[in-house]
Amino acid sequence: MKAIILAAGRGERLRPLTDTIPKPLVPIKGMPLLEYNLLLLKHHGVKEVCINTSYLAEQIKNRFGDGSNLGINICYSFEKELLGTSGALNNFRDKLNETFYVIYGDNLTDIDLTKFLEYHRNKGGIATLAVRKKEKEYKTQSLIFADDDFKITTFLEKPTEEQVRLSVLEDFKLINSGIYILEPKIFNYIP
Repeated sequence: MKAIILAAGRGERLRPLTDTIPKPLVPIKGMPLLEYNLLLLKHHGVKEVCINTSYLAEQIKNRFGDGSNLGINICYSFEKELLGTSGALNNFRDKLNETFYVIYGDNLTDIDLTKFLEYHRNKGGIATLAVRKKEKEYKTQSLIFADDDFKITTFLEKPTEEQVRLSVLEDFKLINSGIYILEPKIFNYIP
């Protein structure tokens, strides 16, 4: 298995902390946030991880190098200008010829990636997103609608306040957790 970690953002909401270090290197209990994700992936059998970088990229490369200190192989892509999720994926297109994970570099999770992969394979789709419920009064960066079979029908990135207000069912809304499993066929849909 392979994975991509999206770690190119500037971490604006954590300023001034991120004025001098990239958000994926912010320490949590003495260990960089990104290292938790790398160890999670390794624990679930991932041997190759590609990390997209931009802001203070050299710090990330200097901290993790080729990944040998963690027992995995790491490659990097540098984005001079942020390309978004699909742009980051395109940078690794030639390395992704099998099912792969995508994880946002600022996640802190203990998701069971093995179980998640089993779910993905049982459903037979080309993309599976880990979503979560969030209480309706909290702001969100995404809004997701799914049918009764959990097939996503609508994915709104950065919805307006009105879209959020009109779409809430009961007390919760579904949001993107920043963890995907994708098949290489996904590149047929990315320009």
